[in-house]
Amino acid sequence: MGLKGIFSNSFETVEYGSDQNLLTHYYQADYEKVKNTIIDISKAMRFKVSNINDDFHEMLILMPRGELIVTLFNSTPSVTSVDFKVTTMYVLPFNRGAKVIGSYYQSLNKQLPLKKVGGGTSEY
Repeated sequence: MGLKGIFSNSFETVEYGSDQNLLTHYYQADYEKVKNTIIDISKAMRFKVSNINDDFHEMLILMPRGELIVTLFNSTPSVTSVDFKVTTMYVLPFNRGAKVIGSYYQSLNKQLPLKKVGGGTSEY
């Protein structure tokens, strides 16, 4: 986990990086399908979907001690990327934000066809 994971309250996914758990995921599904799946996952986790902005393809999800911003991007009409930014409010967060991101990706992987993880060479 390292010291950063112990003391950091903010985690964000990226296209390229060394942490495989914090890389952007691409799904073979359109924007609406991915958005609705994230809403269902959030309800199952007892988080509150506070705001959905369809113009900017962003969602704000409130957690008991933090917030999650989800950004969706249509690479093609049938491929959508999902990025997360988690901010928690703990004195010693012990990697909780990264664990929330991992939980979402794990649930999405079960419900939607995963196209690829991270940037790199394009598969489409």
